[in-house]
Amino acid sequence: MTLKLKPVEVLSAETCGQESCTALSAIVYGAGTLVPGVAVGLCEKHDAERDQEPVTAPKKRGRPKKTTAPEVVAAPAMPVPAPSTDLDIPKMPLVMAFTNEAKEEAEATLGMLREAALTTPDHEQWAMNAANTLAKRHDELEKKRKSWTAPLKKVTGDIEAEFRPVLQLLTQGINILRLKVGEYRARLEAEKQQALAAMQQAVQAGNTTQVQALATQIEVSAPPPPDKGSVRMVWTGQVTDPTKIPAQFLKPDVDALLALTASLQRDPGIPGWQAWQVPEVKISRR
Repeated sequence: MTLKLKPVEVLSAETCGQESCTALSAIVYGAGTLVPGVAVGLCEKHDAERDQEPVTAPKKRGRPKKTTAPEVVAAPAMPVPAPSTDLDIPKMPLVMAFTNEAKEEAEATLGMLREAALTTPDHEQWAMNAANTLAKRHDELEKKRKSWTAPLKKVTGDIEAEFRPVLQLLTQGINILRLKVGEYRARLEAEKQQALAAMQQAVQAGNTTQVQALATQIEVSAPPPPDKGSVRMVWTGQVTDPTKIPAQFLKPDVDALLALTASLQRDPGIPGWQAWQVPEVKISRR
């Protein structure tokens, strides 16, 4: 279904003055076609009038009555940040007003796009054109975001450069102490395990005196919990022979399989792997 399009300037003047209404009309009408059964994104009034042709009234004799031209309501322009004396950084109320307006426009557009069903080449062309419009809008907002955050990043980057060496030295000191405490606890744990093994042998031999001495040794060697922080023994591990690990603990290298499939331009025929073609859609931003 191809629409008889009007100039975007005329269409904007026919909107209610809402930014989202104007933007949606530019996206949908500017794309050139309309998906049947999907609202064009205008307000209810303009959506109902989109297919109506102007009716020419019959001419009457006599002097025509003076009529007042309808007032054209222009869409509100995006707020422009006021220049700052130090850094060109807008205040948060201005940023929130800007982003809230853009968010409402994007949400309304997204609601319409979710309902679109492409069934003809014209529909596909409409979708690509609309995606191009959205991509341009995305890049405009991204450019605005970077223009506002770039001065902040420069200042924070300089501050971080001054703090980073000091923080790194303090972190090194913390890690040194953690390592030393860990080595101390590991040594105590090894001594404990040795004492437990010796106690088991003493129990089997019936040496009561040695059992009591080892029990006292184990009790004395257990340090109390520290006032600051905590220390406990946890389990860890490492791979010693990958060929002996059971299959349920192995993870396929999906990246390597995808790379092989792309290089061969076909299903490589590897057991447990299936490849097929999918469309790759690239959106123009020009």
